Amino acid sequence: MPDDRSNRARLGRARRRCSGNPSYLAQRPDVQADKIALLGWSNGGSTVLSVIGRKTALKGGVAFYPGCQFYADQPRWHPRVPLAIEMGAADNWTDPQPCETIAARWPDAITLTLYSGAYHDFDWPNLPLTLRTGLASSKDKTGQAYVGTNPAARDKAVAQTLAQFRRWFGQE
Repeated sequence: MPDDRSNRARLGRARRRCSGNPSYLAQRPDVQADKIALLGWSNGGSTVLSVIGRKTALKGGVAFYPGCQFYADQPRWHPRVPLAIEMGAADNWTDPQPCETIAARWPDAITLTLYSGAYHDFDWPNLPLTLRTGLASSKDKTGQAYVGTNPAARDKAVAQTLAQFRRWFGQE
Protein backbone atom coordinates (compact mmCIF):
# COMPACT_ATOMS: atom_id res chain seq x y z
CA MET A 1 0.00 0.00 0.00
CA PRO A 2 1.44 3.43 -0.90
CA ASP A 3 2.20 5.78 1.93
CA ASP A 4 0.60 9.23 2.13
CA ARG A 5 3.61 10.95 0.55
CA SER A 6 3.63 8.74 -2.54
CA ASN A 7 -0.15 9.07 -2.81
CA ARG A 8 0.09 12.89 -2.61
CA ALA A 9 2.88 12.88 -5.22
CA ARG A 10 0.78 10.73 -7.58
CA LEU A 11 -2.23 13.01 -7.11
CA GLY A 12 -0.07 16.08 -7.65
CA ARG A 13 1.12 14.72 -11.00
CA ALA A 14 -2.48 14.00 -12.06
CA ARG A 15 -3.59 17.51 -11.09
CA ARG A 16 -0.73 19.12 -13.01
CA ARG A 17 -1.59 17.08 -16.13
CA CYS A 18 -5.26 18.09 -15.93
CA SER A 19 -4.51 21.75 -15.25
CA GLY A 20 -2.99 22.35 -18.67
CA ASN A 21 -5.34 20.20 -20.69
CA PRO A 22 -8.39 22.53 -20.78
CA SER A 23 -6.27 25.30 -22.33
CA TYR A 24 -4.77 22.84 -24.78
CA LEU A 25 -8.22 21.52 -25.70
CA ALA A 26 -9.64 25.02 -26.13
CA GLN A 27 -7.00 25.74 -28.82
CA ARG A 28 -7.79 22.65 -30.91
CA PRO A 29 -9.84 23.28 -34.07
CA ASP A 30 -11.89 20.10 -33.52
CA VAL A 31 -13.04 21.17 -30.01
CA GLN A 32 -15.74 23.69 -29.14
CA ALA A 33 -13.79 25.84 -26.69
CA ASP A 34 -16.94 26.99 -24.89
CA LYS A 35 -18.04 23.39 -24.22
CA ILE A 36 -15.27 21.94 -22.06
CA ALA A 37 -15.97 20.65 -18.56
CA LEU A 38 -14.15 18.36 -16.19
CA LEU A 39 -15.61 15.26 -14.55
CA GLY A 40 -13.92 13.08 -11.94
CA TRP A 41 -14.54 10.43 -9.29
CA SER A 42 -12.91 10.17 -5.85
CA ASN A 43 -9.23 11.20 -6.36
CA GLY A 44 -10.30 12.40 -9.80
CA GLY A 45 -13.02 14.45 -8.10
CA SER A 46 -10.37 16.05 -5.91
CA THR A 47 -8.42 16.80 -9.08
CA VAL A 48 -11.51 18.59 -10.43
CA LEU A 49 -11.47 20.84 -7.34
CA SER A 50 -7.77 21.54 -7.82
CA VAL A 51 -8.14 22.45 -11.48
CA ILE A 52 -11.18 24.70 -11.09
CA GLY A 53 -9.39 26.57 -8.32
CA ARG A 54 -7.06 27.95 -11.01
CA LYS A 55 -7.65 30.12 -14.03
CA THR A 56 -9.19 27.76 -16.52
CA ALA A 57 -10.93 27.51 -19.88
CA LEU A 58 -13.52 25.15 -18.41
CA LYS A 59 -17.27 25.74 -18.33
CA GLY A 60 -17.54 23.85 -15.05
CA GLY A 61 -16.67 20.72 -13.15
CA VAL A 62 -18.46 17.77 -11.62
CA ALA A 63 -16.79 15.93 -8.76
CA PHE A 64 -18.16 12.65 -7.49
CA TYR A 65 -17.25 11.96 -3.84
CA PRO A 66 -14.05 14.04 -3.79
CA GLY A 67 -11.83 14.63 -0.81
CA CYS A 68 -12.65 18.25 0.10
CA GLN A 69 -10.66 18.65 3.33
CA PHE A 70 -7.63 20.26 1.69
CA TYR A 71 -9.87 22.86 0.01
CA ALA A 72 -11.90 23.49 3.17
CA ASP A 73 -8.60 24.23 4.95
CA GLN A 74 -7.46 26.70 2.26
CA PRO A 75 -9.24 30.04 2.75
CA ARG A 76 -7.74 31.39 -0.49
CA TRP A 77 -9.07 28.53 -2.65
CA HIS A 78 -12.23 29.26 -4.56
CA PRO A 79 -13.88 27.79 -7.65
CA ARG A 80 -13.26 29.86 -10.78
CA VAL A 81 -16.10 28.09 -12.62
CA PRO A 82 -19.30 26.36 -11.46
CA LEU A 83 -18.80 23.14 -9.53
CA ALA A 84 -21.25 20.33 -8.83
CA ILE A 85 -20.35 17.84 -6.10
CA GLU A 86 -22.24 14.54 -6.03
CA MET A 87 -21.72 12.56 -2.85
CA GLY A 88 -23.24 9.91 -0.62
CA ALA A 89 -24.38 11.30 2.71
CA ALA A 90 -23.20 8.05 4.33
CA ASP A 91 -19.77 8.12 2.62
CA ASN A 92 -17.28 7.01 5.24
CA TRP A 93 -14.29 6.97 2.90
CA THR A 94 -14.32 10.64 1.88
CA ASP A 95 -16.05 12.69 4.55
CA PRO A 96 -18.93 14.83 3.18
CA GLN A 97 -18.50 17.49 5.92
CA PRO A 98 -15.56 19.35 4.30
CA CYS A 99 -17.53 19.43 1.03
CA GLU A 100 -20.43 20.98 2.96
CA THR A 101 -17.97 23.59 4.28
CA ILE A 102 -16.79 24.69 0.85
CA ALA A 103 -20.32 24.58 -0.58
CA ALA A 104 -21.48 26.90 2.23
CA ARG A 105 -18.50 29.17 1.61
CA TRP A 106 -19.23 29.44 -2.14
CA PRO A 107 -23.03 28.94 -2.49
CA ASP A 108 -23.23 30.76 -5.83
CA ALA A 109 -20.53 28.58 -7.39
CA ILE A 110 -20.92 25.15 -5.76
CA THR A 111 -23.92 22.85 -5.90
CA LEU A 112 -23.55 20.01 -3.40
CA THR A 113 -25.94 17.08 -3.56
CA LEU A 114 -25.78 14.55 -0.74
CA TYR A 115 -27.68 11.31 -1.35
CA SER A 116 -29.21 9.80 1.76
CA GLY A 117 -28.12 6.22 2.46
CA ALA A 118 -25.47 6.31 -0.26
CA TYR A 119 -21.81 5.40 0.25
CA HIS A 120 -18.65 5.89 -1.79
CA ASP A 121 -18.99 4.53 -5.36
CA PHE A 122 -22.80 4.83 -5.10
CA ASP A 123 -22.99 5.47 -8.85
CA TRP A 124 -21.23 2.29 -10.00
CA PRO A 125 -23.59 -0.07 -11.77
CA ASN A 126 -24.32 -3.24 -9.79
CA LEU A 127 -21.57 -2.94 -7.17
CA PRO A 128 -22.70 -4.85 -4.06
CA LEU A 129 -22.30 -3.00 -0.77
CA THR A 130 -18.87 -4.09 0.47
CA LEU A 131 -16.60 -3.13 3.34
CA ARG A 132 -13.17 -2.18 1.95
CA THR A 133 -10.23 -2.53 4.32
CA GLY A 134 -6.60 -1.48 4.25
CA LEU A 135 -7.36 1.98 2.87
CA ALA A 136 -4.76 4.74 3.18
CA SER A 137 -7.47 6.98 4.63
CA SER A 138 -11.07 6.85 5.79
CA LYS A 139 -13.44 9.16 7.61
CA ASP A 140 -12.96 7.42 10.97
CA LYS A 141 -9.20 6.76 10.46
CA THR A 142 -9.67 2.95 10.61
CA GLY A 143 -8.76 2.39 6.96
CA GLN A 144 -12.18 0.82 6.41
CA ALA A 145 -15.11 2.15 4.40
CA TYR A 146 -18.19 0.92 2.61
CA VAL A 147 -18.59 1.11 -1.15
CA GLY A 148 -21.52 0.08 -3.27
CA THR A 149 -24.27 1.02 -5.67
CA ASN A 150 -27.30 2.93 -4.51
CA PRO A 151 -29.57 2.67 -7.57
CA ALA A 152 -31.84 5.60 -6.67
CA ALA A 153 -28.90 7.90 -5.93
CA ARG A 154 -27.12 6.71 -9.08
CA ASP A 155 -30.12 7.50 -11.28
CA LYS A 156 -30.55 10.96 -9.73
CA ALA A 157 -26.83 11.77 -9.99
CA VAL A 158 -26.64 10.73 -13.65
CA ALA A 159 -29.72 12.79 -14.51
CA GLN A 160 -28.46 15.78 -12.52
CA THR A 161 -25.00 15.63 -14.11
CA LEU A 162 -26.42 15.48 -17.64
CA ALA A 163 -28.76 18.39 -16.84
CA GLN A 164 -25.80 20.38 -15.48
CA PHE A 165 -23.83 19.84 -18.69
CA ARG A 166 -26.84 20.91 -20.77
CA ARG A 167 -27.12 24.14 -18.71
CA TRP A 168 -23.39 24.90 -18.98
CA PHE A 169 -23.35 24.22 -22.70
CA GLY A 170 -26.58 26.15 -23.45
CA GLN A 171 -28.52 23.09 -24.54
CA GLU A 172 -31.60 23.48 -22.35
